[in-house]
Amino acid sequence: MYRAHSSTFAICGMLMLTVGPRAGEDSGTVGTEPVYHASLSPAGYALCLEENGLRMTGFLAEDPETQSHTVLMARKS
Repeated sequence: MYRAHSSTFAICGMLMLTVGPRAGEDSGTVGTEPVYHASLSPAGYALCLEENGLRMTGFLAEDPETQSHTVLMARKS
């Protein structure tokens, strides 16, 4: 995923996305479509980011200001 968006990082140098709050897997539906989701731990995300030239600058787990989404922020190293 990080390499697929590397051109965006080269321009703005920042990343913000929603992830799961902890390592694990889940499945369900959105509308009528089945979905699968897998998340890393915060440390796992930090390691993957570092391996791709980014540094995690924030990890807000189940933030009430974002309707309980978990938000990860990173910046180009």
